[in-house]
Amino acid sequence: MLIAADVMHGCCGLYIVGPRLVPVPLRHTNVLAKLVDFSVEVEVTQTYLNLTTVPIEAVFVFPLDERAAVCGFEVTIDGKTTVGEVQEKQQARQTYERALAQGDSAQLLEQKRADVFQMRVGNLQPGQQADIKITYVADMKIEEDAVRLLVPTSVAPRYHPWTESDPIPRTGSLTSDAQDGLELRVVCMMPTKITRVHSPSHSIVADLATATNSSNNSNSRICVVTLQGSGATHLDKDFVLLVAFEEPHRPRLAIEKGADGSHACMITLAPKLRLDEVPAEFVFVVDRSGSMGGKKMEQAVAALQLFLRSLPADCYFNIVGFGDRYRLLFSDGSHKNSDASLQEASRAVARMEADYGGTEILRPLEAILGSAPVPGYERQVFLLTDGEVSNTQEVIQLVGSKRDTARCFALGLGDDCSHELVEGVARAGRGLADFALIGERLETKVLKQLECAMQPSLRDVYVDWTVPEQRAPEPPKPAATAEAPSVPPVVSSGGGVFDAFKSVTGSLLNYVSPRPTQAGKLFVQAPHNVPPVFSGSRFLIYCLLPAGVAPPTKAVVHAHTPDGVLAVELVPTPADFFEGKVLHTLAARELIRDLEEGRSFMHKDGAAAHESAVKAEIVRLGVTYKLTSSQTSFVAVEPGTKTVVPLYYGPVVFAAPAVVYASSSTSRVRRSAAGGAVV
Repeated sequence: MLIAADVMHGCCGLYIVGPRLVPVPLRHTNVLAKLVDFSVEVEVTQTYLNLTTVPIEAVFVFPLDERAAVCGFEVTIDGKTTVGEVQEKQQARQTYERALAQGDSAQLLEQKRADVFQMRVGNLQPGQQADIKITYVADMKIEEDAVRLLVPTSVAPRYHPWTESDPIPRTGSLTSDAQDGLELRVVCMMPTKITRVHSPSHSIVADLATATNSSNNSNSRICVVTLQGSGATHLDKDFVLLVAFEEPHRPRLAIEKGADGSHACMITLAPKLRLDEVPAEFVFVVDRSGSMGGKKMEQAVAALQLFLRSLPADCYFNIVGFGDRYRLLFSDGSHKNSDASLQEASRAVARMEADYGGTEILRPLEAILGSAPVPGYERQVFLLTDGEVSNTQEVIQLVGSKRDTARCFALGLGDDCSHELVEGVARAGRGLADFALIGERLETKVLKQLECAMQPSLRDVYVDWTVPEQRAPEPPKPAATAEAPSVPPVVSSGGGVFDAFKSVTGSLLNYVSPRPTQAGKLFVQAPHNVPPVFSGSRFLIYCLLPAGVAPPTKAVVHAHTPDGVLAVELVPTPADFFEGKVLHTLAARELIRDLEEGRSFMHKDGAAAHESAVKAEIVRLGVTYKLTSSQTSFVAVEPGTKTVVPLYYGPVVFAAPAVVYASSSTSRVRRSAAGGAVV
């Protein structure tokens, strides 16, 4: 059943649902983030007040990092807190609507997109205050020697191609209307000494503790970050924090024991590969739609010029600009790198403007990925965009279907870029995703992507989890000191080197281990298809083991390269065993993502899995690990005043004009007499 709230993908904050969306006053926003090693737990609490004279139903729309796993929400009204539980999506809606029909207070939290969530607050009485708290966990990216924390604050407008039936949403900010401003606090607890704390997006105050309790437990590993003038601060763009610390690339096999005796494992490492470069054809796909106007287009032009100046001598290249139409720089196909072709390309890039209307990315990608690459040259596609499209899943599926003939890299531009599209394209295309805020330096990001694209494609990467088939023993007690395992010499052949780090027990070439299986379902790996390996980039993979199965004694990552098979063995130390649920939650979210994107253990060797079986597994994981997903939602019910609030299902007029980018297609949004947009 379509509800009015479903049209609000681009409106942030709490709105009364009815013929016209009316904002409920936002009084205060509090963000508390606990950053530990490579993972973060974030609690976002917002305080709203019903100033009307009648009970209302309101909808709360908010953005999150695409990598986040929403694992909890609660609503406190007049001092009474209701905690949500996870149900199958349609069941949760029925529970919510039945509660409102009976006059009870209820809340419903749903995932609308991978990076946009929506919660309905039903039966909020006149004068009542609602404190809404969302909890999520996420793993973080690495930029050089720092982890990158992202706190999204706005849902940017998404362009809808004319073939779609959904309305065009408007932009909104998570915190810009808060009367009492925003309070943000990030507690960083790193495994080694913190060396630098920086935000490219906002002015911050970093309190790095210097007191030392002992030589082995320095408080310089702990830092508390707040915003300058936080009492009156408004986040009008995504908040980004970079925390650098010593030895960020130390390989690690971390093992977390859950309360039920199950185990979640995580491998993290940043390999160093020095392999001979392969001849490549580079195709740069550049967003020239209206949403890219101003600083974003300046970023795109600067990035393209950097790419062009850094191309290897032996390559072919082309540039494709797109919006509601697309145009190739070289209409007869990619040209050989030469002084003449580079000069022509540089002049064309310098003239680029955001003048191509709406963001219709599917057609140019179909044309590029559907054409034959230059013989003898591996095709590498670079997408430069703010990602503001609505048909994200179609784009990701297209890229995934062509992953054997082209690798796709993505560079997200701007302060409110769609992480769902950028991360999804890179993940499906066996490439790398990166992001650049307005004002951030582009050189490092551009050169890193280009360097990775020139590496040989490591198509056959897999992990051998050494799992004993017995009941799990108690994990070893943490020792005061632990001897580092011996390091055999790195073996080199043909100019290729897998340069592992000192805490790695082995690194070798020309060794082929039998491919591991998941027979007996002793464990489930997430993602099922091992992500690509890039030099200097973080490699991350999870494994879930049920109660009664011992955790792995070691894990070996194998990668086939032109020089042979490279492998690295990881053995957990006593310090790598701990108790909790963060790794369990992140692993379960990765499993769900696999299922949603058709690359799970149920889609073995590309075979289509039965839709009902996939849905059932997503629901099982969501309910077990208390996660929102495409098939599960949070719902909470509290007996209320028995005042029935009617649900509204009619047309909606936005309280502010919708954002429409000029397009050659017929517009589907008309203006109301009051100045809003009628959907």
